[in-house]
Amino acid sequence: MQAGRIVSLTRVLVALAAAIGALALGAPAFAASPNVVVSQIYGGGGNSGAPYANDYVELFNRGSAPVDLSGWSLQYTSATGTGLFGSASNLLTPLTGVLQSGQYQLVEEASGGANGVPLPTPKSTDSTPINMSATGGKVALVSSTTPLGCNGGSTPCPPEALAQIVDLVGYDGANFFEGSAAAPALSNTTAGLRAAAGCQDTDDNAADFAAGTPSPRTLVSPIVFCTPPVPHLAISQVYGGGGNSGATYKNDFIEVFNRGTAAVSLDGWSVQYASATGTGAWTQTPLGNVTLQPGQYYLVQEAQGAGGTVDLPPPDATGTTPMSATAGKVALVSSTLPLSGACPSDPSIADLVGYGTTANCSETSPAPTLTNTTADLRNNGGCLDTESNAADFTAGAPTPRNTASPLRDCSADLPPGVVSTSPAGGAAGVGVATNVSITFSEPVNVTGSWFSISCGTSGSHTATVSGGPTTFTLDPDTDLAAGESCTVTITAVDVTDQDTNDPPDTMAADFAFGFTTETAPIPIHEVQGATHVSPYAGQVVNVLGI
Repeated sequence: MQAGRIVSLTRVLVALAAAIGALALGAPAFAASPNVVVSQIYGGGGNSGAPYANDYVELFNRGSAPVDLSGWSLQYTSATGTGLFGSASNLLTPLTGVLQSGQYQLVEEASGGANGVPLPTPKSTDSTPINMSATGGKVALVSSTTPLGCNGGSTPCPPEALAQIVDLVGYDGANFFEGSAAAPALSNTTAGLRAAAGCQDTDDNAADFAAGTPSPRTLVSPIVFCTPPVPHLAISQVYGGGGNSGATYKNDFIEVFNRGTAAVSLDGWSVQYASATGTGAWTQTPLGNVTLQPGQYYLVQEAQGAGGTVDLPPPDATGTTPMSATAGKVALVSSTLPLSGACPSDPSIADLVGYGTTANCSETSPAPTLTNTTADLRNNGGCLDTESNAADFTAGAPTPRNTASPLRDCSADLPPGVVSTSPAGGAAGVGVATNVSITFSEPVNVTGSWFSISCGTSGSHTATVSGGPTTFTLDPDTDLAAGESCTVTITAVDVTDQDTNDPPDTMAADFAFGFTTETAPIPIHEVQGATHVSPYAGQVVNVLGI
C-alpha cells in the first residue's frame, strides 16, 4: 500500500514537471540585454533601385557601459521558412570588438546586384556574408557563435537557445519576433529602423521599428546617449570679448572640459552659439576627431575682433562665430546638426550655458554677465557641475586652456563652492523683508566678514546668520528698499571646508549674485487721479465731493 502511494505520487510529479516544461517553451525568455540591440536592418542591397550595394545589420549600444562583442554572432533565417538560425556559414556572421556606450557598429552582408553605392567605412565584413531578404526575415543577435539550431516557427527554440538570444527582430510577417507583432515589411529602398536613434526597446518589434530610408551608421558616427547626455563633459569657460576695447586676447573662445573618469571621443560633436534672447537657429563649430582624456581641456577659437594684443594658445578647433561680450547662450552638442529655438530640449545637448541676465535659456539661472575683459569660468577648474549656471560659474580674467594644458583631476579633494542661492541670481520682485540663503557644495566653516550685502538705495546691510554647516541663512538687520538692485558677495578666503586635509581648502574664488526687490505699491489716488468711476450707474464722481 505504501509503495503504491509512492508510485502514484511520482507519476503526479512527472506530469507536473512536463506541464511546467511545456509552459516554459510556450513563453520564451530571451537573455534580454539593456545594452546592445539591433538598431537597423536592410536586405535590399544591390537590388534594383537600391541606394546601397550591400545588405547590412546595424548594432547599437544603448547602455552606459562598453560591451565586448567578441564571441557573439548575428544569425539569420527566413521569415516563415523551415531553415534554422545559423545552420550554414552564410547564415551566421561572427562579431568582434568593443562597442562603447552610444556607439554603432555596421555589419556588411551580401549584395544582390550591382546597384547602389558602397556602405560607409569602418564596417565589419564577413567572408561568407548573409544574403538577406529585401522584404522579410528574422535576425537574432546571439551571445555565442554556436548555431541556435531552431527557427522559432516549425522548429521552436528550446530554453538553452532562447537564453543566448540577446536581441531578436522578425519583420514582414515573420513567425518569430519580440512582442505583439513583427516589424513592418521592407523593400529595396527601405530599411527597418529602431526608434529614437536606436534607444527605444520595449521588447515589441512592431512598436520599436519603422520602415524608412536606409541610414547606415558606423563606429565613427556621432555618439548617441540614451540616458541624459554625457554628464562628464562640460563647457568650462566662455569668453566673448575677444578683440574688443580693452581686451587682451584677440579672439572669442569656448573651452570644453572632461570632468569624468573615462575618455570621450569628440568626433561628430560641436559647440553651438545663439544670442541671449535669440529664438531661431544656432551657429555651430564642429569639434575635431580627438579623444578627450579625463581632466583634459579643449579650446575652441571663435571670431576675431579688431583689437587685442595676444593670440590664444593653439586652438583645438576653430570657428568664426562672433559671440557677445556680455550675454549669450552656448551649447555642447553630440551632433553637428544645428539647434533651433530659444531653449532647445534636444537630447544631443550635453551641456548648456546661458550667460548674462538677459539670457532666455540656461541651466536653472544664467552665469554672470561678462565684459570685454572677463570670462565665465566653471568653478573648481571646471569640475563643479550642479546644473545651475549661476552657481557653477564665476566671472574672472580669461584663462584659455587647450589639450596641451595640465590635466585637472576632479576625483581629488575639491575646494568648496556655492551650489545654490535664494533668491536665485538674477531674480526680480524679491520681497524687501526676504532672508537670503546660501548652500555650499559641502560642509564649511565661515569666519570673519565672509559675506557682504550691498544695495543700490539702502546701501550695505549687516545680517544675523543662522544654519550651517552647508546651508546658511542671512536675515538682514534692516529691510531692503523697494525697487533696488542688491548684490551678495561671498568672500573666498573666509570659507573653508571641514575635511581632514591640512590645511583646509578655501573657495577657489569669490562668489557674487544679484537680485532686484519688488517695486513699491502706487497709492490709489495716483492711479485714479482726481476722479474714479462710480460702481453705481456708471457715474463719474469727484473724489472730493459731488
